[in-house]
Formats: sequence, structure tokens, C-alpha cells
Amino acid sequence: MTMSVHKYLVLSFCSGLRQGVGSNWKQFLRANLLDQLQTSLANQDLSLTKRTAHGLKGLCMQFGETHGMELARLLELDVDNIDDAKTVLAKQVEEVGRVEKFIASRKG
Repeated sequence: MTMSVHKYLVLSFCSGLRQGVGSNWKQFLRANLLDQLQTSLANQDLSLTKRTAHGLKGLCMQFGETHGMELARLLELDVDNIDDAKTVLAKQVEEVGRVEKFIASRKG
């Protein structure tokens, strides 16, 4: 059976993330990017949200996580107001949760 391209990319992302930040990958991702995005939105700071999304986009690109990259790109380039940014961020948090579950299932 051949692995789907998406599954391969997710596996590549997970592997790279593990190697890059070690066992603290979840804390790194949440503290350095998602928490910053949530804080900037809570403070109604769309400019900081877009800058932080740029960093998240780059991280996702490095590890081949294309869906997360696209969501981050939407936050960075296409969102023009706080409410839309909150909607996209909610989807981004779901995507990170999916990747976290996948990584946890691959531990061994």
C-alpha cells in the first residue's frame, strides 16, 4: 500500500518537528506561536497577529505541513479584521491538535 502525499507530508512535519525542538515540541508550538496569536487577537492587534502568522507559516513550510501553512497564510495575507482572524485561528488550533494527536500516536 502506498502512503498518501498528505500523510507523507504530515509524517515529515512530525518527524522534523520532533528533531527540531525535541520532546518540548508541543510547548514550543503552543507557547511561541499559538498563544501569541491568541493574545494578539484578544488585544485586537491585527498587525501582530499577521507577523506571528508569518512565523507559523514558515514553521509549517519547513516541516511540509501544507494545510497548517495555508491557514497561517490566510491569517497573514488575506484576513482584514479581528473576527475573521479568530475564525481562521480556530481552524489553525484544530489543525495543530490533529498533528499533536498524530505525533502522539507515532511515539514508540
